[in-house]
Amino acid sequence: MITSDDKRIVVTCLFASISFGILKGWMSPAESEPYMDEIFHIPQVQKYCAGDFISWDPKITTLPGLYLITIGILNPISKFIGPIMTLCDTFHLRCVSLALSVVNFLIIQRITIQIHGARHGIFGDDKKCLLSSLNIALFPLLYFFSFFYYTDVGSTFMVLLMYCPHLEKRDWFAAFIGFLAVLFRQTNIIWVAFVAVQACGPHLIHAIHSLMHMDKKNVKFSLTFTGQLKELIEGILALLLFYPSTLLKDVVIKCLLTAGGYLIVGLFFIAFIIINKGIVVGDRLAHTAVFHPTQMFYFFGFSLVMSFPHCISKMESFFKHSLKKKPFWLATLSLFFYGIIREYGSLAHPYLLADNRHYTFYIWRKIIHRSNWSPYLGIPFYIYGAYCLSRTLRATGIIFRISFPIFLSFNLCPQLLLEFRYFIIPYLLYRLHIRPEKYSNLMIEMLLYLLINLGTMYAYMYKPFAWPHEPNSIQRFMW
Repeated sequence: MITSDDKRIVVTCLFASISFGILKGWMSPAESEPYMDEIFHIPQVQKYCAGDFISWDPKITTLPGLYLITIGILNPISKFIGPIMTLCDTFHLRCVSLALSVVNFLIIQRITIQIHGARHGIFGDDKKCLLSSLNIALFPLLYFFSFFYYTDVGSTFMVLLMYCPHLEKRDWFAAFIGFLAVLFRQTNIIWVAFVAVQACGPHLIHAIHSLMHMDKKNVKFSLTFTGQLKELIEGILALLLFYPSTLLKDVVIKCLLTAGGYLIVGLFFIAFIIINKGIVVGDRLAHTAVFHPTQMFYFFGFSLVMSFPHCISKMESFFKHSLKKKPFWLATLSLFFYGIIREYGSLAHPYLLADNRHYTFYIWRKIIHRSNWSPYLGIPFYIYGAYCLSRTLRATGIIFRISFPIFLSFNLCPQLLLEFRYFIIPYLLYRLHIRPEKYSNLMIEMLLYLLINLGTMYAYMYKPFAWPHEPNSIQRFMW
């Protein structure tokens, strides 16, 4: 009899084999030389392969986590195949990204089972969990960059690897992985802090519920978000004002015992900022922080498109509860979105306006800013995307529901550049918590992802073009 583990092994092997075939047969032959950001990453890791750990390209903005894990993978292999420099060519470095993508698929399977597995009743169908995991692994942004030597796949690998042991209550190990995640991309410190909050949350909730039991014998805990939020705020105030010893003993000390590792990572990061005099390692002029709240709206719209098969079923409840029962609230929210877009919607990084190799160049010009009024046409979609996100988060605890939008804003709002790669990790965290309820939704999602992947790969391979000022240099479309 074929077990669930057997199915996962077969699907993972097929995923790895087909992906390698795509890299070997199509993507790499189409452009065998380093392309786009690879022109920075590949020469840098080749210096590491040669034993030069001192030289550094000032155009690189991230820490050397990707290069270190590459050496860690290739060095043992070189003992059997030959000198490590023979493995540090463009193709084999892309294979490293692809290998990390396969491992990501394995981690996603494990996380999906942890969140939606058999112990969760109706949603605990192992086949649905496997299909959902495969869809997440095929997520177009992440899958496309599996064929390039970029930091995105490795950064995602580390964040997922951190989240997995956290769900298993192994937070000190998760914190160590979080430290490594920051070495791939400094902004991952935001997700380290997010996981730390999830680790501490149960201690805070338990302390508040204990106080409620002290005050009343028959306590009925609220099941609504508003009620839970009220309980949380009142509980925190009570702990701060009237029960500081309980706060210290049942919250602070227990949090340090559980999540102290995350605090250590945070202290190291603060020391890094002081020594480095900033977060970015290089090319600081192109990566200055701004206040860009419309990034949240772009994320809502992006998430709506990518999770649309799962959002269709929420339309009825949206129209029933939001349009009919809360029209004033919806109108107020629309005016708020309008005001934010009016004030900040024109913010655009010079890269976005100048680089026509990226799809965001065309989305910005042809859709978002096609005319003076077109930026506001997206408001209904942004609102519905935000609604679908909030509905998904209902299945999580109150701490997750409150903290995810907050940390999402920390991650996106300081970014001037509209870059879909910044959406990868928050979208995956959102998508991992979407319940795999219906096979039809999962199959439509897979079809959507496959079509997008085929389209972007086709455009990359078969629609090259040249800039007038660089007629001998081939350019290609990519995310």
